[in-house]
Amino acid sequence: MSLNLNPIKIAAAGLAVSLALGAAASADEVSFGYQKSELTTPAGAQKLYERINARAHDLCGVAEAKALYVKRVAESCADDLAEDFVDAIGDARLDRAEAAAESGDRLAARG
Repeated sequence: MSLNLNPIKIAAAGLAVSLALGAAASADEVSFGYQKSELTTPAGAQKLYERINARAHDLCGVAEAKALYVKRVAESCADDLAEDFVDAIGDARLDRAEAAAESGDRLAARG
């Protein structure tokens, strides 16, 4: 059965910084696949955003970063890459899921 994925490719300038700092990523262009059906409900858009965010964190080497400054650079890379994926998809439900996640992150940081 075909998944009928809609791949998007992003030129990942931020990955160059991660590469210089030793992250595992090895390409200037990265891709992410999704199904349009994932965007039919707010819950689906939220799950898609979570997948996007996890993929961005993996590509930017957030888990592998040990030193604080390297972790900050990797997290910034992941934030930028996730935003690029969301922008490339261009769906309002996904934009709202991203905004909700970001506002939750800000609240948790104040904690």
